[in-house]
Amino acid sequence: MKRLGLQKRSKGVRQPLITGVRVAVGIVVLTGSASAVAGNLYRWTDGEGQRHMESTIPADQAKFGYEVVDDRTFRVIKKVGRQLTDEELAAAAREAEAEAEKQRLQEAKERHDRTLLATYVSVDDMEMARNGQFNTLDLIIESTERTMERLQANLDDLIASAAGYERDGRKVPPRTEKSIETVKGQIERQREIIAENELKKSQIAEQFATDIARFRELKGIVEPVSAKGTGHQGAMPGDRSDDESGDESGRGAESLSQ
Repeated sequence: MKRLGLQKRSKGVRQPLITGVRVAVGIVVLTGSASAVAGNLYRWTDGEGQRHMESTIPADQAKFGYEVVDDRTFRVIKKVGRQLTDEELAAAAREAEAEAEKQRLQEAKERHDRTLLATYVSVDDMEMARNGQFNTLDLIIESTERTMERLQANLDDLIASAAGYERDGRKVPPRTEKSIETVKGQIERQREIIAENELKKSQIAEQFATDIARFRELKGIVEPVSAKGTGHQGAMPGDRSDDESGDESGRGAESLSQ
């Protein structure tokens, strides 16, 4: 009776082992089948022009390019190009950079167009804005010119004082010499300020001329015939036309003849 009990227990232990083996075998079979279904082949041409198609590709051949092929349908899944040379990589980088710059400029142009349409309602509105900027710069220039005149008068006095010392045979005081140099530097700075603002006026005139032309294009506005070819579009305040100059010359000649 005791032996039978041992046998039963032993059978109870062995049964799970057999089941585990069957499961393991089933996993191996299924795994092998999945590998066969999902397999790919590599197709390439070697340096001698011979075509190959295998389950692996040598590393020294991969750099020349290859195709990944489905091993059941032989359909090309992916194409991998050859490895580019340093010169080709550099050329590709330049081309990509040029394309990116082209895209950047196009986006900037589109943003500027949207800004023009959102900011101005008419060409007259743009010309008023331009003239307002001109007037502001003109005020700065006029104020700077007055400052420069005062500095010049101060410099003239300092130079006259230094000349008086020299005529008397005395040494010009260091303080006077330093003041002369300081005022000269201040006058030069005022000249630079005037030049900077004159340049700004020219830049504003050029920018508004471009913007007005673009605004007309976006709005479909035909440029007036009188403005074409006269060279006065974007002219700064104070500029006179040739007709006005001619009229004044004619009036001057007439007064002389009388």
